Amino acid sequence: MLAAAGLLAAAAGCGGEAGESDTTMREGASDTVFEDDFSDPRSGWPVADDDFVLLEYARDRYRIVLKDPSRPHASWLFQVAEGEPALTVEADATLGADPEGPRVSWGVACSSIERGPGEAERRPGEVSYFFHVSSYGLWAIGREDSESVDEEFIAQGEGGVEGPGELHRLNAECVAHGDGRATVAFAVDGNEVARTTDPDGPSGFSAIALHMRAEASDMEVLFDNVSVRRGETR
Repeated sequence: MLAAAGLLAAAAGCGGEAGESDTTMREGASDTVFEDDFSDPRSGWPVADDDFVLLEYARDRYRIVLKDPSRPHASWLFQVAEGEPALTVEADATLGADPEGPRVSWGVACSSIERGPGEAERRPGEVSYFFHVSSYGLWAIGREDSESVDEEFIAQGEGGVEGPGELHRLNAECVAHGDGRATVAFAVDGNEVARTTDPDGPSGFSAIALHMRAEASDMEVLFDNVSVRRGETR
């Protein structure tokens, strides 16, 4: 699994660590907080084209092309509201390159980040969880907080990620129990690969991200059918 970098910059490709772009999450009906099939290029996801990353709507999907492999990228959706105690984040994701090529990892994230769009400063107590699959059939859950320089993997392994380079349905479950603990679970194509409890979790979740990392330039991942739902605390 690739090494992972921290969250600092507020614009794509800024700073010396992971590139980051953001917009505000939109409220939906019922338990659905947000959903997007990328058929409308005005739906609010960040777009950019600089020396570090290309972000665009392409063929009714959201495309991330990492130009600088030393800088992982995360496109954030920030919900400027009180954090939800439980969120489930789902997305279809496809590696748009030869799976026998350089190592690439990609996935979704949930976070307690409550800062507004364009706000770069970390706030004390922020916790983010990154859910990865890779072109070599590996998976991982990473944790990062406001004091982190890099991600710490709290669960990782192999298996459950079949057919690298093909479309995978990613499902991340993030639950804050209200007593300092948080449970996170990761499923790939309907098969749960990990469930673990963080004893130092946040009190709620307010943001999500689509992210990728690569060992070579010009690697791309295509995301589609993103949905975010309020979950149940257990």
